[in-house]
This record gives sequence, C-alpha cells and structure tokens, in this order.
Amino acid sequence: MKWLEKHGLEANLVPMSGALKSANIIKALANDEMVEKMRGDIKLTINGETYTVESKRNVNSDSWYKKAEKGVIRINTLAYLMREDLFMATVNGVDLPISEVIEDKGFKKIHDYFEQDDSDIVVISRPYCHRLFFIKEKVYERIHRIKD
Repeated sequence: MKWLEKHGLEANLVPMSGALKSANIIKALANDEMVEKMRGDIKLTINGETYTVESKRNVNSDSWYKKAEKGVIRINTLAYLMREDLFMATVNGVDLPISEVIEDKGFKKIHDYFEQDDSDIVVISRPYCHRLFFIKEKVYERIHRIKD
C-alpha cells in the first residue's frame, strides 16, 4: 500500500481483511454494505473510481514475470498483465500498446485470487522483484475511458 501512496494514488488498507474473512465473521455478522467495504486487501482510487485490490505474495510466479517482460499482455477473457511501471503509466494516462494477446492458460491461481473477494485488481509481489498487476478487462477499459 505504501508503494501505491508513494506514487500518488489514494489507497486504503482494509483492516484485518484476511483474519475476519478466513473466520467467516464478516459474512455471519455484517450487512451487505459492510461486506462490500471489507472485500479485498486494499481499496484503490483511480480517477475518482474505487477498485478492490487483492494483494498476494507468490514466489512461484516465474512464468508470469517472464510474460510481463514483454510489456502489457492481454490474457483473453481474464485480465491485462503488466509490471508496476506500466501500471503507473496506464493510470497516469499513457496509452500503451498491447504487446501480446495470450490464451488464459496457466493462470488458475490468478482466477482464484480474483474470485477470493471479487477483486478488480490483483497485485503479485515476491522478494527482490517489482510488482505485477493483473487488471480485470472491464476495469482496464474503465481506466482508459476515464482518461480520454
């Protein structure tokens, strides 16, 4: 979260997101509005719209990092994959070309991460590496629409 704030984005940590959800306390005690507020790990505001971010540490992500070296990657029907520098450029209105369109194969974990809290963005981190951003197609399109 500090990285997002350092780059000028409004980001708010969802308090105790993992602990409350793993014990199913939120679903048992909260109303729909509270459940919505507690989705994800971070609430990230981009150009006035708030998105739910799931942040994961994954050391078994070599293939994703290798794909992201090429630039902005569109994973058919799933998401856009990009490095943190390309994410910041996109958020700041830079129109980046899609480097490659690939099939949705080898991304089961990413599906699981998105589905965990119906997140809009999944951020992958691992030691000594930049972050990877997976942005759902509809969210990526909204970010582009807003900047136009």
